[in-house]
Amino acid sequence: MNAFDVTGPNPLIPINASGFRWLEFGEFDQTAITGSTKPTIMAQVLPTTNIVGELRISVKNIDQYIEDQGKGVSGRNRTYKEFYAAVVELMGDVKKAFKTNPDVIDKEFFPNLLSEYDKAVISHQGILTSRLKDLTAKYVIELGIPTKTLFATFDADYITASETQRLATKALTFERAGYKNILVRFKRQMWLNMLVVAAAYIDEPGIASLFFKPSVLHPNHKNAQGQPILKALYITLKKLSVILTDFSYVSTDKILLAVTGTESVFYFTTDDPIQNNIVPDDAIEVFPGREVVIPALGLNKCFYVANKSETKTAKLELSLM
Repeated sequence: MNAFDVTGPNPLIPINASGFRWLEFGEFDQTAITGSTKPTIMAQVLPTTNIVGELRISVKNIDQYIEDQGKGVSGRNRTYKEFYAAVVELMGDVKKAFKTNPDVIDKEFFPNLLSEYDKAVISHQGILTSRLKDLTAKYVIELGIPTKTLFATFDADYITASETQRLATKALTFERAGYKNILVRFKRQMWLNMLVVAAAYIDEPGIASLFFKPSVLHPNHKNAQGQPILKALYITLKKLSVILTDFSYVSTDKILLAVTGTESVFYFTTDDPIQNNIVPDDAIEVFPGREVVIPALGLNKCFYVANKSETKTAKLELSLM
């Protein structure tokens, strides 16, 4: 990154960095070029402004769509949790109504007792809510109108929640495809900028490097003792766990938190180590697949991350921008 070889390949192409890191790299360059007085460099302002603007919009859209998708999944799970509670209550009524016809209980309503409903993965939830709607309609005389209406409502609510999540996922998929195309053009523009700046300051050693901030592209962090480490801090959280991270920062730092697993991660900070594993109500949730940039200004000394899932582990990366 420090040497400019005009005959070689674009050195930015093989670098795999998050959207937020590329954006900061581009915004830093954009600001430096805008402040230049050399005509050859100023000629790059327009294309740099355009491509950085495109990247900024796409990165922020992806961040928003991931949050929307996460909220959609949460909405589906919340609706299903309410449905499951109603299923538990229904079981007694079904046993009472069909005590002389157990096949209806064992083969139609509860072929696997309650475990099928309790342990349903999200792809099966819609099938189960729809099944109960159909069964309570089929046996409306035995179970009564209110039960039929209840499960029809749950099915409709679940369909609505599923559609909300589906639309968010579709928008995210579309935006990510667009981001890849923007990033190809962005890397090309940044490489052109590097060549132009290097040529403009060929007789002034050290000046060209002031137009770029390559360090932002590479994950790094400081442990609790303040020792620099040239990689992200990788953390795996067991179910229902809360840990104090081996991670330090100063007020001018920006923290990149990326959730790399399939479960949400919650973070919060305290002045002193906590004496229990209780996650405070104001802990901030970061959904799976999402990256967030957290300004260290205003954070307390102890940085905690937590996994609220009762069944699955969570994974994340922490690094400094």
